[in-house]
Amino acid sequence: MNSFAEAGWAFNTLYFMGFFDSFPDRTTLLDSSGKGHPDFPLKVNNHIHTPYSFSAFDSIDEAVKSARAEDIRILGINDFYVTDGYAEFIDKCRKHLMFPLLNIELIGISKVDQEHGIRVNDPGNPGRTYISGKGLPHPSALPEDQQKKLDRVVEESNGQVARMIDLVNRWMELQKVGLSLSVEEIMEEHAEHLLRERHVAKAIRVKLEEQAGSDEEFYGLLERIYGGLSSEKQRGDIAGLEEELRARLLKAGAPAFVPEDEKAFMSVEEIVRIIEDSGGIPTYPMLLDGAGGKITEFESDREALL
Repeated sequence: MNSFAEAGWAFNTLYFMGFFDSFPDRTTLLDSSGKGHPDFPLKVNNHIHTPYSFSAFDSIDEAVKSARAEDIRILGINDFYVTDGYAEFIDKCRKHLMFPLLNIELIGISKVDQEHGIRVNDPGNPGRTYISGKGLPHPSALPEDQQKKLDRVVEESNGQVARMIDLVNRWMELQKVGLSLSVEEIMEEHAEHLLRERHVAKAIRVKLEEQAGSDEEFYGLLERIYGGLSSEKQRGDIAGLEEELRARLLKAGAPAFVPEDEKAFMSVEEIVRIIEDSGGIPTYPMLLDGAGGKITEFESDREALL
């Protein structure tokens, strides 16, 4: 293959055979290295989320187009708990002459770290650990019993968020805000398979935008939603507003908070086994500066971390 564009042939068979089986054999790939390829490395982003879990993008197509506009040539999907977006992701990457990397992200709990208040790579939740599985095959090679574990976690997570939605509706009624949500509506308009807090915050923001004509009306509604407190975000700051809605409505101490059930988490050891059983490589996503600009207790010990 003498150019990136010529590599497109490999993607045409992705739906009919295993993802890795669609590439040339190892010897051919090694022999072709350095032949007609650019001397500079291609731009890579190996960690994006899509609407199949939650995302800043409304669709996989939008995510891929945005990456292509930034001259990204190798792009990795990294959704929480699900691989449902792989086929569409591969197709969109093929159309935009980008190489797709297939990953998954899982959340585990270390009971020991939790009991000792040690934050790992989640700055707000001691013991909670994010692990990414890189280089998964397509179609999935995950054994049935391991897939059932993931399905159970998704079911528990969706149930928790559904209970939050009920509390949000009660709170909106109490605050005399003419706004209500439903699981069905959010799944249809904002989510795919996995229901997250972020989807709820997004749905609230969208409904507020539709309901409020002026900025004065918009911030008046927010003040009622926040129990008399003013918003600290600009109306155009979509990400900031949704994060604020999550913090003031859905997080611990907020009116629609629902504690997470332990069934919604696996141990880090279980997660590593699932990733390995699925043919992927377990990796640790570094946080570094996510705890209010400070390194977490776990990551501050460089020798232990490495």
